[in-house]
Amino acid sequence: MVISKIKIRLLEPIMPDGSERRFCRGVYGDGQSCIVIYPNPGENGIREAASYVSIGRHLKKVSIPVPEIYDFDAAAGIIVAEDLGDIHLQDEVKRLSDVGDWQGVERLYERVLSILAAMGVRGRDGFDASWCFDVPSYNGEFAFKKEVLYFLDSFITTMMGIRRSAVLEAELKVFSVAVDDMPRNFLIHRDFQSRNLMICRSSIGVIDFQGARFGPLGYDAASLLFDPYVSLPLPLVWGLFDRYTRTLADLGVFFNPRKLRHDFKTLAIFRLMQALGAYAFLGVTKGKGIFLDYIPAAISNLDALLHDEEFNGLRGLKTVVKDIRRGFL
Repeated sequence: MVISKIKIRLLEPIMPDGSERRFCRGVYGDGQSCIVIYPNPGENGIREAASYVSIGRHLKKVSIPVPEIYDFDAAAGIIVAEDLGDIHLQDEVKRLSDVGDWQGVERLYERVLSILAAMGVRGRDGFDASWCFDVPSYNGEFAFKKEVLYFLDSFITTMMGIRRSAVLEAELKVFSVAVDDMPRNFLIHRDFQSRNLMICRSSIGVIDFQGARFGPLGYDAASLLFDPYVSLPLPLVWGLFDRYTRTLADLGVFFNPRKLRHDFKTLAIFRLMQALGAYAFLGVTKGKGIFLDYIPAAISNLDALLHDEEFNGLRGLKTVVKDIRRGFL
């Protein structure tokens, strides 16, 4: 096939995770491997593809290791991008942890966190909010509508069969307002987890960045360090978080360490609710059962966070998570 000026040969389908987009591996030019990304059906899929291209080119310009974009058919929403291979951060962490190399795991995450800090700080400079196919900022309203309600609808009601509680919904709506008290002038990826980080020739690459927008620093760090795909030991999580804050300080970011830590935990709660909603939707509604395997780790992480006295006000969420955890573990 021909996409613009690039001839693509030997297209081989790649199984996506939760995306409705289609992916193929092909060969172009003098034999270089590439990834061809076909958009979701409909106009929003075209807009999402345009976001991928605009944001990807911006991140590349500020030296964030994302795939180079070779070509883009704007009318069809088809992207031709650099091939970063098949090894996810999740795979590499499993390989290292299986042989007990936790120092290797820690060093790997330190490299990833350096990339994350740079993306949050350098990536915001020159970032154009019009590139976002979704809302341009992560705020309390977005957290409630896209994460809390997703959790309540897909996980609590559809998967667990628990009757929708107006009291719990009201509790979490009030909790969502906390996001609006956080500094939100940084760039966030919004899905910065181990399946969206690739290990290619000893380098680390970031993929699936089309949902990037302005938001709070702690969101992506929470996505990464409380990632149910990996489920890091809590002492390692907190050690890596401290390393992340030092990296931010080295980049000239001024913050209140105590508040940033609280924001990080708050955002981890939202992120885990989002993940549980996604796993339930993909596993039950879409029939992709592999995602159900990660629910126990997500529930365990959420339960651990809710034990913190800072979240004593979340009585309804604590109760439902505690009850569900008994059924999974």
